Amino acid sequence: MAGGVVGAPLAITFNPTITVPYGGILAATHIGGPVMFAAALTARVVVTSTTTIGLKMLRGQGPATATRLTGDRVRTRRSTSAV
Repeated sequence: MAGGVVGAPLAITFNPTITVPYGGILAATHIGGPVMFAAALTARVVVTSTTTIGLKMLRGQGPATATRLTGDRVRTRRSTSAV
């Protein structure tokens, strides 16, 4: 949400235009002001990722420990069946 708070006003300020009613990669050639659109999108991604990493570090899960899934043993209950 923090990225949207920054990116949306930038996109409105930069006033990029799009002349087609669809989006995605097919609409990339129809964007007016593509450099400013990319700048607003980049600012949005940077703010979102910085906020996410910062909150994870406050919680005690830094970026390295939050994504490390290998190496941790999963404890399972051993069955004690009589043979």
